[in-house]
Amino acid sequence: MTAAGTAQIVAPAGLAVAQPLFYLLSREPAFCVARNTTSGQLTAFVACVSVALPVALVALEAVCRRLRSELGNVVVHAALLALLGALFPCCRS
Repeated sequence: MTAAGTAQIVAPAGLAVAQPLFYLLSREPAFCVARNTTSGQLTAFVACVSVALPVALVALEAVCRRLRSELGNVVVHAALLALLGALFPCCRS
């Protein structure tokens, strides 16, 4: 996978998934307090959302490319971009 292809997955994953979750948690810090969230749990959550999710999506595309070249190059890449685009928040109150 090229660096551009990786960036095309990582950037929308951050904007469509990580940013809205972090926005919600920043607006409601009492949620973490009520659940007795430790700093380790919060760090693990941030790492999973910010790093593990994009890595998993890129790995999925790489596996599909190994199985069948055009499947990973076109179909899976386009499907991931469409999924992330559908998750992208269009407006916020």
